[in-house]
Amino acid sequence: MPPRLLLVDDDEAISFAMQRYFTARGYEVECAFEFEEAVAMLANRTYAAMIADLRLTGVYGVEGLELVARARQSST
Repeated sequence: MPPRLLLVDDDEAISFAMQRYFTARGYEVECAFEFEEAVAMLANRTYAAMIADLRLTGVYGVEGLELVARARQSST
């Protein structure tokens, strides 16, 4: 089974390009475009790695940092 990667970015074009890149290199890639969607995915699946936009909702958003904290909690 290939390692599973979670991509979190509100820009669908970036997510699409990254998904193609990592899929071509043997990863199983899942994408989330919103904070709540990513949180639900982290609660229900295990990922080898997560790549997240740290500013999901604009210049001052911090949802990406919250996702990192939640991912760390779910891996322990």
